[in-house]
Amino acid sequence: MPRGLGSSSLQPHADAGRTECLRSVGATGGKPLDQSSNPNHADQLRPAANVPAPSGADAVRPTEAPPLTPAAWLANNALYLIILGAAIGLIWYKLGLEGLWSAAKVVLGIGFVIFIHELGHFLAAKWCDVHVQTFSIGFGPALPGCSFQRGETTYKLAVLPLGGYVNMVGEGLEAEEDENYPRSCKNKTVGQRMLIISAGVLMNVLLGCVLFIVVYYYHGVWKHPAVVGRVDAAGAMWTKGIPTGALITKLDGITDPTFENLQRKVILSAKGEEIPFTFRMFDDNGNVIEERTVDLLPRLDPNDPNPVVGVGPVQQLRLPPKPEKDLGLLPVVKGSPAVAARPLPVKEEEIIVATTDPDSPESITEIKHELQSGAFDYQELSRRVRALQGKKMVVRVLPKGADAQAKPMEREVPLEGFQWNDTIVGCTEVQVAGPYNPFRVRELPRDPRHNSGDQRDPFVFHKRLRQLIDKPIVVQVRRGDPNNSSLREPLAQDGPLVNLFVPPAYHFTFGMRMKMGKVAGVRDNSPAARAGVQKGDELIKVVLIDEHGEPLYASDDLDPERLPFELMQAAAKRPGKKKVMLTLRRELERVAKDITCEPVEWEERWEDDREAALAAASPLPIPQLGV
Repeated sequence: MPRGLGSSSLQPHADAGRTECLRSVGATGGKPLDQSSNPNHADQLRPAANVPAPSGADAVRPTEAPPLTPAAWLANNALYLIILGAAIGLIWYKLGLEGLWSAAKVVLGIGFVIFIHELGHFLAAKWCDVHVQTFSIGFGPALPGCSFQRGETTYKLAVLPLGGYVNMVGEGLEAEEDENYPRSCKNKTVGQRMLIISAGVLMNVLLGCVLFIVVYYYHGVWKHPAVVGRVDAAGAMWTKGIPTGALITKLDGITDPTFENLQRKVILSAKGEEIPFTFRMFDDNGNVIEERTVDLLPRLDPNDPNPVVGVGPVQQLRLPPKPEKDLGLLPVVKGSPAVAARPLPVKEEEIIVATTDPDSPESITEIKHELQSGAFDYQELSRRVRALQGKKMVVRVLPKGADAQAKPMEREVPLEGFQWNDTIVGCTEVQVAGPYNPFRVRELPRDPRHNSGDQRDPFVFHKRLRQLIDKPIVVQVRRGDPNNSSLREPLAQDGPLVNLFVPPAYHFTFGMRMKMGKVAGVRDNSPAARAGVQKGDELIKVVLIDEHGEPLYASDDLDPERLPFELMQAAAKRPGKKKVMLTLRRELERVAKDITCEPVEWEERWEDDREAALAAASPLPIPQLGV
């Protein structure tokens, strides 16, 4: 008998008056506990002592005992039921219903594996024409209604689920009684017996291969492509002028590497070893604008445990799934404007004329608006949305251009904001002319860096956020299953679309300005590099002029934290080409000398570069200047 999963058993042998110790049940099979242990039926299972057993094909096999009545079944199997009930009760007491369901899933999973294993023994035995008496999933007596006989074999689902067996004629201690029976397992060839014994393991191996393919295809873990999400100021990648959003298409011979490939290659690089990278850059429409191959030397600073090239992964547009344990967490950062986000039921061609007053929640007060132009006080709307966070809110809207005497439509604002597994697919579009309308939402373009067509471009999303930095926006999300923890891409496209109004992120300051330090690095081919800025120089004045030579920004009170934002605001005042003129303080032979550089071309594309101080010792970057 192939071995099953369970414990060793003792079975009485009625007519011989002795007890035979059955085999210890191990990883693959075991001896059943069936009606053969009932002395009343022993004469049906063994030939009479004075009658010679038939031989050859005419041998008569044992027959099954008649079924027991329900009362007799309960009486005979009370011990099994008590043990099973105690186990279920203990799990329920310790782990509750959730733990009981988890235990049930474990039992079902193990039972399925056992079923496949025993099925291998069964099919091999049938193929070799071996007489199979019982095919059982579980040990002990069959559950009521879970046993039937088809042909010569009894199939059953037993009380104790952690095991199973296939009972064949010609195995075990009574095998000598079946020496003349041609369908006895003992009378088969060595090859056939080896096949029967190993078939269970072979079926488990086959099951593993099939499940691996299924899991890989439907539930595989998605690997992030090697995309430059952020660059560390003064790092190797920053110094070479690699912008964020660049896709690494080749890494030291590896084609289409993942971010894990990048990390492993850099960490395991030898001291002084340069790694060849091939980058592909895209514009906002997904078109390839440049391909470049550079050699990067990983940097190992005293504060860095491993070599680095100064690159961080892309921040995905999908919120995380809900944790299995409820720890009171939110899918967004506490205290951020995203916490106050709410789905305002307003269309693009409508304007909000009144809302619930947070100072008097029972009343609805007007918001400044102009019906003809479609303008309304979106900053006041932002204040009210934040003040009414988690509270009932009502808005009144009118179509743009409506008559002043028209009756507004009143709508209640749902409370649900961002939820687990939401995916950002769109947001407010940047508007050049006319009054600002946060409800003018446009989908984000497809991300050309992914093979999947369902990915949205996170760099276009961050660019819109930067351009609308002081305004409320509407973020369009596609709802997902909050309990789905699968990381497989592409994301499901059957969830509803929801537009969430998000107030701007205002913050407090101490009214202090940071002092500009010395230049820690210069990016290749940047305005600072073309102007002749060197490492160790001190930037003391910046002047930004338009194509007509008129100044847009000029300051000698420079704050390294505020300067990028101030330059961005100044450059946005007037379209067209611009130039920047830098004044430096450089030590020449221990004497500080001020140097005014020639004006160089301004590059607006670096305004959207996501440069940051990723390490503790990294300097603050000024992306527009390249220092």
